[in-house]
Amino acid sequence: MTVDDPSKAKPGPLTGVRVLDLSRVLAAPSCTQILGDLGADIIKVERPGTGDEIRGWGPPFLKDADGKDTGESGYYLSTGRNKRSVTIDMSRPEGLPAGGNAALLVSTSKDPARLEASWKFLKYITSGLGAAAVAETTGYMPPNKAANEIILKDFYARNPNKQTAVRQLPLLREWIAYPGDKGLAVTQVFYDAMEGILLGDHTDMKKLQAELVEEVGEMLPK
Repeated sequence: MTVDDPSKAKPGPLTGVRVLDLSRVLAAPSCTQILGDLGADIIKVERPGTGDEIRGWGPPFLKDADGKDTGESGYYLSTGRNKRSVTIDMSRPEGLPAGGNAALLVSTSKDPARLEASWKFLKYITSGLGAAAVAETTGYMPPNKAANEIILKDFYARNPNKQTAVRQLPLLREWIAYPGDKGLAVTQVFYDAMEGILLGDHTDMKKLQAELVEEVGEMLPK
């Protein structure tokens, strides 16, 4: 859906919807990229100086005209199309006290009061207090250190079963990808397939599954 002249782009089903993308790394940025493919105006917020850390994940990196690596990683390019980018220092008091690694604000409203209310809720739900409230009502583990170690300390004492996932945090491994030199390309194959399902390009799931098995099988090391 990316075109040289945006004015010539055909409107998509989400044209007119603006999405504030506060996500980072891979999973949520892939979701917002799909929203952008469908016509939404995606505004990606990144940290000053470095931007989303996925920009530096590599290899592979984009090559310049001389065939040398640039600073743009393949990971970032595979999740960053159809987005505008701004930088905000979230560590400042007026910034967003992020409690996780993904937050999206989607609105077609131009009413300042509605947008202000939405922003206040987003700041709350991603704070330690918001993450704690979610944990107490759903049992979902908060991705917020303050919520786990301070705010929910008494709650976990009364409900030790709710702390099971939190106690497993030291066992987490670093991010791993598919093996071989084409590991990133394998991930993109699945992204493209999921996007095709969403857009209605794939209707025969068994056929799609067979095609994926064959294509991915050829890309993985033997």
